[in-house]
Amino acid sequence: MVNIQEKVHNMESKTPRIFLDVTKAQGKPSGIYVRNDLKEIVERVEKEGKERVVGIVFDETYNLELITEDLPDPKIIKHPASSVH
Repeated sequence: MVNIQEKVHNMESKTPRIFLDVTKAQGKPSGIYVRNDLKEIVERVEKEGKERVVGIVFDETYNLELITEDLPDPKIIKHPASSVH
């Protein structure tokens, strides 16, 4: 019989593995594919153009967390001097 408290403690003590967009870090295709609806979820998140999904957090559960970056609002025109540091 599995001790639930021990199992929860073991899950909390593990560092989650983070899978990044291969354009952001080194990686190679594995040929391993998982069928799911993640494509539709990513499209929904990115639809309005405010965020882009750049990674996924896998914490050894059935839940995945999407890592996003904010995208600049194309309606806001930046003054050229504002990009000078």
